[in-house]
This record gives sequence, structure tokens and C-alpha cells, in this order.
Amino acid sequence: MILRDFIEVYDFLLFPFYLIIFSMAAIFYKKKYLIEGKNEYTHFDTGIIIKMTGAFAFALVYAFYYKDGDTGNYYRTGKALMELLLTRPSDYFEIMFGNTHPNRLYYFYSDDYTFPVFWTNDKYAFFVSKITSIITLFGAGRFIPTTLIFSIISFWGNWKLFQMFCQMYPKLKKQLFIAIFAVPSTAFWTSGIMKDTVTLSAICWYLYGFYNLFIRRKFNWYYWIATVSAVYIHLNVKPYVLYALLPGSLIWWSISILDKYNANFIRNVLTMLLISFGSILGFFALSLLSNKMGDYAVDRILEKSEIVRSDLKRDAYKGNSFDIGEYDKSFTGMISIAPKAIFAGLFRPSLWDVRNFVMLVSAIENAVLLYLLIRLFLKYRMLLVFKIIYSQSVVLFMLIFSLLFSYSVGLSISNFGSLVRLKTPALPFFVLSLFIIEYYCYQEKTKRNQHYEDPHSLSKVQDYAH
Repeated sequence: MILRDFIEVYDFLLFPFYLIIFSMAAIFYKKKYLIEGKNEYTHFDTGIIIKMTGAFAFALVYAFYYKDGDTGNYYRTGKALMELLLTRPSDYFEIMFGNTHPNRLYYFYSDDYTFPVFWTNDKYAFFVSKITSIITLFGAGRFIPTTLIFSIISFWGNWKLFQMFCQMYPKLKKQLFIAIFAVPSTAFWTSGIMKDTVTLSAICWYLYGFYNLFIRRKFNWYYWIATVSAVYIHLNVKPYVLYALLPGSLIWWSISILDKYNANFIRNVLTMLLISFGSILGFFALSLLSNKMGDYAVDRILEKSEIVRSDLKRDAYKGNSFDIGEYDKSFTGMISIAPKAIFAGLFRPSLWDVRNFVMLVSAIENAVLLYLLIRLFLKYRMLLVFKIIYSQSVVLFMLIFSLLFSYSVGLSISNFGSLVRLKTPALPFFVLSLFIIEYYCYQEKTKRNQHYEDPHSLSKVQDYAH
């Protein structure tokens, strides 16, 4: 019985089978590594359950609420490629690794195959379909099992990020887990067969590799593969992510060089110099990659963003559009519109923007995030908050990344339906930064109170960051 052209009754019959296998594997890994003393694995099975729940919900919402969408198209094309692999493998590998021409692709398919929706005229979507073709093979050619496997593979990137932060902040495991796995929008929108799932996982792998290579200075081949592979995936899925990722991570590396020194005048001067150096190096790296970025190259991204914004404001989107206003495409014009774009990218849709249930969930989440931010500045002095940001180079990176990412999304997207989904890769890092700042502000305030109560006390608040 066919429920949709991409989902059948067999999907629901196979779902419990895959669910049991992954759940048993999660329990096995949890017990194995807990015995070895890796306490972060206490959360391992919970993280996988959240990811699988998000994947199943995602599949149902797209199949029966939206009744189609990009995820169906990624799956259709991926399944068509999988069928090609099983019948004409040489043609499959030519498509996967060769420099094929769209006209040539026409002859690779016949009426016997699933119709491939995404062709090479959209190379970024086609790349996701290529990944899907491999996963579909292990998902028995079915939509829900494939979605489930997609979410499990992406989970490993999220888990590596969680482990990385557990090394840096071992007393904040619960907060770290909430930020990385339990933010509702992230758990839902980055668990299905979508670009956003691949994007967030690639960001996590990039940071995991970058942190170990350049912050911990452990030059292992494994970390090089993680970093280079993540950059390659970004170039082939969402190249604009690198505009937010590279400058911030290089600033993080620059400041980390001086983290072992106490805060003094020389360190402050050197920090400013290294921030400038990191920024220049980051944008220089982006310019070198511009020939690989296509429409997302620096000289074309503003033009593309205006086209996308204009398209999303059409009447076809049924009143779900918003407008941050017109802006001059000069440098000063881009800076002047930044506050509106960042606010839209982080905190919209708001409660008064709600038009449907999906927007309501996102609006409640955005209201909570805005509350946490406002409470932070009301509870602690602004000077103390900025002092903590300055002293924690990874927090500075996360804020730079989440703000730049939100700026790019808020600038180029004018439809709430797209905004709710596209903003999700920035949310874990923004929430992480809020939790870490809150923790250190509380520690600093506690230390000051102890000092005022006992001026002769030599007790100090232990810094758990490496």
C-alpha cells in the first residue's frame, strides 16, 4: 500500500527493526565506555533516542503535514542513484565521481527507475542526494529507515562535539547535552534527509578536528581527515557556512596562543593583534576558496541573497514572509542592517509572527532564548559578561560563528518557513555560549562574595577549562 510516492506501509513495518538495532547498539556502547571511565557516555543512549525521535517525527511531518518537500526529493534522487548502482554500477560511479554533463545523465535513467528530481543543475542538492544514495542502500530502499540511518550518522558529529566540550568543561555536562542535543528545533530539523543535517554534522566534525589540531596541538591524521572532510562537505552543500566558520575559528586559535598568560597590558595588545591576524587569515582563506564556492563566492553572494529574498516574499508563501527592510549593498549598508538581520536569524519567528503549529514551537523556543539572553545581562554586570567572553576563547568563537551565521540567514531569508529550518545550525553554539557565560559569571560572583565576607580568604574558584 502506497501512502505517498516516497513512503509506504513497509516503512512502518521496518521502522521497529531499525529502532531495536540502534537502541541495542547504543546501550552496548554506553556500558562499554562507562566501564572504561568515560562518564560522558551516561548521555549516549539518550542522545541517540532524541536523534531517532527527531528523525521519525521529521519523516512523518514531511510525509503527512507538508505532504512532500525537499526531503522527498533528496530521497527520490538518492533512490534513483541506488537503483542505478544495483543495475549499472559503472554509470553510478561515473555520476558519483566523474565530471558528468546534465545531458549525459538523461541516458542513465529509464522508466524502470525512480525518477531523479535533483540533477547536476543544482549541484549542492545533488551532492546530498549522492550521500543519500549510499544510505538508502542500507535503509532497504525505504524512506523512514533511510531517514533513521541519516540521523544516526549525523549523530556522531554531534557526539564528537559533545565530547570535545566535555573535555573543556567537565562540570557542565548536563548543560552541554541540552545545548547540543535537546534544543527542539535542532533535534527536529537536523535529523532528516536535509542539507541542514549534513551542515550541522560537518560543523561539528570541523570543530572537533580543528580543536585537537590547533588548540590541543595533537597532529593526528584522524583530526586532519575530520577537518578537511568537513570543509569539503561545506563546499559541496552550503559554502556560505565557511564565511561564519573560518574567521571565527582562526580568531579562536589566535587567542588560544595567549591563553596561558595572565590578563595584562601586553596580553591585551597581543590579543588584539592576533584577532586581526586571525580575521585577515580567515578572509584570505575564503578568497582562496572562492573559485570552489560558485554562487557563494564573495563577489556573488550578495546578488544571490537578494534573489532568494525576493523569491521568498512572493504571494505563494501565503503571508509567512517578513522583511528586515531595504539596505545599501555597500559595507556601511551591510553593517547598518546587521542588528535586524541577526535578531531575525536568532529570535524570529516571535510569538506574534505565529501562523501555524511549526512556527509556534519555534516562537516559544525563540522566546526562551531571548529570555536567557536578557536575564544574563540583568543578573550580571555587562562588564563581567564581556570579561568572561574575552577570557574564554571558545566562547568568543561560538558567538562570532552564531552571530555571523544568523546574520547571513537573516539577511538572505524572508520567509518564516525557511528561516525556522535554516537557522538551526547556529542554535547549539549560541545556547552553549549562554550556558558557559552564565556558569563563569556565577563563579566570579561567588568568588567576590567570599572575598567580601572574608578578605583574608585565599580560596579561589577552580577554572575547569583547559
